[in-house]
Amino acid sequence: MNVVVSNTDLDDFAGQLADAVEFLRASAEEVRRLVEFPGVSGVVLDFGIAWHDVAAQSDRFPAELIRLAGACGIALELSHYPVSDTE
Repeated sequence: MNVVVSNTDLDDFAGQLADAVEFLRASAEEVRRLVEFPGVSGVVLDFGIAWHDVAAQSDRFPAELIRLAGACGIALELSHYPVSDTE
């Protein structure tokens, strides 16, 4: 099952984070019910973000998102997608 939490672009990680926090605040009870549903083996909040061709790239989750996700029993994941820096 996939649920879209944010419709922001790959280059708007801050927007994705804000949307995810808002989603978890509004839907925590339903998310916990999903996590605890029989047969569900794991729930992941996956962020698709831009990966730039650089020596090192750091992307940080805010403490509030980590707290909300942990309270719901869900994992956080970053999926990096290559983008052109010339766009």
